[in-house]
Amino acid sequence: MTRLYKSVLLISCLAVLAAPALCASHETWVEVRSPHFIVVSNAGEKQARQTAIHFEQIRMLFRQMIAFAQKAPSPTITIFAVKNEGSLREILPEYWVKGHSHPAGIFFSRLNQFYAAIELDAQGDNPYETLYHEYYHSLTLPYFPGLPLWLAEGFADFFGNSEIDDKEAFAGQPSPGLIKELRENRLIPLDVLFSVDHSSPYYNEQNKTSEFYAESWALIHYLMMGDNGAHRQLLFTYLDALGHGATEPQAAAKSFGDLGNMQKALERYVGSDQFYRLRVAAPPKISDANLEARTLSDAEVDAELGGFAATRGRTQDAKPLLEEAVRLDPKLALAR
Repeated sequence: MTRLYKSVLLISCLAVLAAPALCASHETWVEVRSPHFIVVSNAGEKQARQTAIHFEQIRMLFRQMIAFAQKAPSPTITIFAVKNEGSLREILPEYWVKGHSHPAGIFFSRLNQFYAAIELDAQGDNPYETLYHEYYHSLTLPYFPGLPLWLAEGFADFFGNSEIDDKEAFAGQPSPGLIKELRENRLIPLDVLFSVDHSSPYYNEQNKTSEFYAESWALIHYLMMGDNGAHRQLLFTYLDALGHGATEPQAAAKSFGDLGNMQKALERYVGSDQFYRLRVAAPPKISDANLEARTLSDAEVDAELGGFAATRGRTQDAKPLLEEAVRLDPKLALAR
């Protein structure tokens, strides 16, 4: 498994409007810095501060619950915490093309630049699920980019469904929304689920994506928590086989055996009410005094959004934003 983990475990407002991206002069953006995050938000300073505090807290929770995270580097992540779906659509236009699924959050990393984008008013059973889901990806994707997609997304939803109160924290919370999705639809055959990649309809088409995420979560939940954790060794065997060079089908056959039997077991689990969760002591909240807040200039907002677009390979969006940032403030190092 060690080898797997090592190898895989930027013109004017008119131009900006033409290339759908936010025009910085249209609204106020703030920046809040915490020890490990930079939150850039158009939802106001209060919301930006709350986002930074939540990210710091979930960072501590994951680092105490996930063995790898305890030793992994903790790079600074820039988070675009936007007020609604319209704002997220403006900074992520590629996700709103016809037929594509519309995420409530995403994580990107490239050339040691780390970004997350989240919709603050996203609906759901857990208002912080997207935030936690994307932070889990920030821990794993830069270091384990080759994990099967069902595994990466299933674990992200497992840890995304975390809850933190004053005394305790929980991971692997049962998700009523995901369970409802599963019970209202036929499960995807496991051999199909295991073969889903970034080009697959189940990962990109709006009417299929929810099924893929729900079943990936359910399978991870079953393997991690089903029957009081009795099936975790199957998951460890699967990871070990991948780490020793097995193909995904070979690893699945070695660890899960007859996929038909596994499918029936998963169907029974989804239909049951026996969903357990992991419990640990709640990590402390960082003090508001540890946060630095300021209003960003139009040039700085253009530079931030341009850098984010460039990281995603969106040169057509990045170039006009960065050119406008340099025009507004020729001395702005971030833009250059």
